[in-house]
Amino acid sequence: MATKGSLFTGLIVGGFALAGVIALSTCATQRKGGAGSAAKEVSPAAGEKTAVGSTVGFTPKIDERLTPIIADLVNKFEQIEAASAKLTTELGSAAGGPGGTQGTGNYEFKKQDGKRLIRVWLSNSMTVSTGERVYSTAEVVDDIYDGEYLYKQLQQYKLKQVTKRAYTPSSILQIGGREVFRQLADGYSLELLGEEIVHDAPAYVIEAVPVGGSWKAVHKFDKTTGIRVSLLETNERGEPTVKIALSEIKLNPEFSEG
Repeated sequence: MATKGSLFTGLIVGGFALAGVIALSTCATQRKGGAGSAAKEVSPAAGEKTAVGSTVGFTPKIDERLTPIIADLVNKFEQIEAASAKLTTELGSAAGGPGGTQGTGNYEFKKQDGKRLIRVWLSNSMTVSTGERVYSTAEVVDDIYDGEYLYKQLQQYKLKQVTKRAYTPSSILQIGGREVFRQLADGYSLELLGEEIVHDAPAYVIEAVPVGGSWKAVHKFDKTTGIRVSLLETNERGEPTVKIALSEIKLNPEFSEG
């Protein structure tokens, strides 16, 4: 389970894998800070700073070098009409307690009628420790945003569940664009750590630390596409709690209407 207050609290899959595996762009639920004005957000489009009304009492710090970089990454991502990728996840817990969770699946999106349709399919295998015994289990999660609603399918042993809910950008994994940076800038100090080669391509490395928090997350964004290709969250002891990666990325693939 992701550290309390992390970027990943409260999003995915329900069931044994818990709602925290790939909530990559969810705002923190635990924040600390002193007196001050509303937190500031870097506008990805123009690099301007505006108040974030939902966050009061502390001011995250944004590395000034990131202003043009964020604008460039958002612009490049918005030019992509469709993409697909292999998705892998690793969680340092299972069923809300000791154990481990590994997931493999696919991420797909396409623009249609001014909206970005998204599908996240993930097969999770889990090792659950109850203190008395250790056992393995599995589940399949299929999240689909159809341009209007978010449908979440969960399949476990003797269980198949489908839910329909209103869509918000933070209710499903986002891999780039304006919403990612809006939420990263809400309550987190951001610093540019440099560049790295990821999948034979250069990527910006950005560290996000919650105001008043001791854990951190490192995001890697492909410089050419603006896609977030890697993310690692560590707790206050430096131990990894969440790993997420995209690979085998294909731009503008052909998707069937189904």
